[in-house]
Amino acid sequence: MEKYNTTKVLNKGQYSKVKLAEDINTGEEYAIKTIRVPDDDSEYEDGMQVVDLVGDDYDSDDEQDDDDESSDEENAGQSTGLVVLVEENTSKSNYMEHIRTKSEGSEQTVTEEASDPKLNHLMTLINKLKKQQTESLSERIQHEVMALNKIKNIDHPDSQYLIGVKEVIEDSIKQKIYIVFEYAKGGDLLSFIENQNKLSEDVAKRYFVQIVRGLSLLHNSGICHRDLKPENILLYENTIKITDFGFCGMFKKNNPMFNSLCGTENYVAPEVLEQEAEYDGIKSDVWSLGCILFTMASGLFAFDDESHPKLIKSIIDVDYKMPNHFSPLLKDLLSSVLVKDPNQRLSLDDILTHGWVVKE
Repeated sequence: MEKYNTTKVLNKGQYSKVKLAEDINTGEEYAIKTIRVPDDDSEYEDGMQVVDLVGDDYDSDDEQDDDDESSDEENAGQSTGLVVLVEENTSKSNYMEHIRTKSEGSEQTVTEEASDPKLNHLMTLINKLKKQQTESLSERIQHEVMALNKIKNIDHPDSQYLIGVKEVIEDSIKQKIYIVFEYAKGGDLLSFIENQNKLSEDVAKRYFVQIVRGLSLLHNSGICHRDLKPENILLYENTIKITDFGFCGMFKKNNPMFNSLCGTENYVAPEVLEQEAEYDGIKSDVWSLGCILFTMASGLFAFDDESHPKLIKSIIDVDYKMPNHFSPLLKDLLSSVLVKDPNQRLSLDDILTHGWVVKE
């Protein structure tokens, strides 16, 4: 790491930190993510039961920073399970700020009682799954490093829609992993939406198509993201960069089936919540993609409620309302993606030929 001069901290997480860095020889800027590898998962045991710890202070005996300046240009703090977002009453003027606050994590388990016995049982199951089935921290670090090494070697035009990885360095002595990323100066998609309040359909379409192409390349490379959301999509000039692979799932032989409970709740598919069987990671990614499109075009969540049980129920029942300003073609696309039955959802190839996408 001697060839990089690090400057400010861009973001911190429970077990990781991202710094802006400059190549001493070329002057080129990068974002370097440092992951502190634990001896075991016991030091994060509480975190595995808490749903998300993005934004919690990173601490290390041998690495402290006086510079506490941070931003969200690389969402470095990986979550430790399902992100439970409990909505509060808020006006539209500060709605996107509230989305960011919530998606940075909430240290609470699901304790709210549901009036529907079936839903109450589901809430109990989700709590149990968070404690017992969520992948261990060491597994997720391993998966992220494997995915990034694979992404680094992808030679395809659509790789421009994935965060560029220059190198991955493992330091067994310091028990740290350093990942050198391209520096996406435009920040994340959520910030962009927040600044615009909402995106026009033309602008949303431009970024949406890029996300679809990047996601398709991931899937064709044997990787499911499993935590797609605007915060995990960066911008560089007019190009999106899918990032944050802490929850990614690797698969082989066209068998993208998983059983771990992960993702961010307002973007997570019903089958992931219900856990009645293994779920198809490709099809659950498509659901998240639909939720992102809804948020881009409206500045709002597709699924949202003050009551957590009601939020869960709205996702499982696919109960959401289209804004009046959505065009008929956009409504048709969303209603073909946000479908309860994963097998009835449009594929990524189908999405790229949908009328809303191809219309000039």
